[in-house]
Amino acid sequence: MDATAQECGWDLPRRVAALSCPDAHPFSVDGVEVRQTHISVVFLAGPFAYKVKKPVAFGFLDYHTPEKRRHFCHEEVRLNRRLAPAVHLGVVPVTADRGALRMEGRGEARGVEGPAQGLCRPGADRPARRHGAG
Repeated sequence: MDATAQECGWDLPRRVAALSCPDAHPFSVDGVEVRQTHISVVFLAGPFAYKVKKPVAFGFLDYHTPEKRRHFCHEEVRLNRRLAPAVHLGVVPVTADRGALRMEGRGEARGVEGPAQGLCRPGADRPARRHGAG
């Protein structure tokens, strides 16, 4: 975990492990693949991908606060939907439900890192969704 994540109390390994569980997703999946970059974690779950911004700050971006991560998640969806609306589905909450983190869960969102950006994996069959408007 980088210094910025430590400063804001973000336990990245714990969050990645929790959201890597198939039960953390709103539909049945056999498994969840995880891909990381220096600024995001992407969870590939069945026909969907969820992108969560890491609490980092570099010279070219600053995601170190929950407010900034939320703002830039919404901005990324807004901008990318213009060219690929079928791929960039919207922004969904990451919630805590009885102590477990969930994508699009019905639990408490306050104090939980989120939101996540919902993406459709091209060519995948999709179940019915309840993604937000973005």
